[in-house]
Amino acid sequence: MRKLLRLCLLASLSVTSACGDKHDEKIRQTGESPAAEEACRNSVIEHKPELSLEFWAEQHFTSPAEFQREGNFRFIVHALRDAPSYYKSDAMRDVADHHMRLLLQTLRDPQGIAVRRTISTSLISRTRNGTFGPCGLILTVPSENIVATSPTDIGNTRRIADEPSEEENWRIIREKIGITSPDALLCSTRSGDYNEILVRGTGPRDRRVAVTGIFVKTCYAKPVCSEAMYSLLLESSAQNRLPVAAIEECRARY
Repeated sequence: MRKLLRLCLLASLSVTSACGDKHDEKIRQTGESPAAEEACRNSVIEHKPELSLEFWAEQHFTSPAEFQREGNFRFIVHALRDAPSYYKSDAMRDVADHHMRLLLQTLRDPQGIAVRRTISTSLISRTRNGTFGPCGLILTVPSENIVATSPTDIGNTRRIADEPSEEENWRIIREKIGITSPDALLCSTRSGDYNEILVRGTGPRDRRVAVTGIFVKTCYAKPVCSEAMYSLLLESSAQNRLPVAAIEECRARY
């Protein structure tokens, strides 16, 4: 019992939900200490939307304008990639062209992402910063727009949400996959991997996802993405007045 109380006390410095305490805004913007991660791993992770959605309130995440390279943070991000090398073959040229058109459209009008039925996103922090691609958009997401959370790629389930009877499909997906708290999602995400949050671009009360910044993975302060992609990101940042958060990560390969 004494050990458990000590663990809860240590965990409360960075991730109080693991011991059942209230989360305050400052704590939700921090990374995970070793004690907090241990407490989270030992806690029961429940997929109950009615209990978890309140923990996804917008004020509990870091503002990109306040991002510090060496500091702690929490972002919900939509990752972007260059067209994969196999798209460059003659047989895949049309697919590559479509990919690049969508990419350019996203960067020229980031706020247009809100018209999408579903958006694939990830929750990242200083200690859990795996993403699908080496760069992308930082989002503000109304909690009611969250459909499901998973510590791994949701995969084909994502397609179901884009079908015509989407309201019913979203309900099915939410019941099947569930929604955990941000703390539980980060804790259950393997180091180096990425989690996935399925998000509606526009929610049931017409609340929209908003782009509030751009993130770029770096290795020894050098962007991991291609020079062409980096130039597009900087151009989008300038045109749309979006701050850029450079997140150091040398382990990942995209």
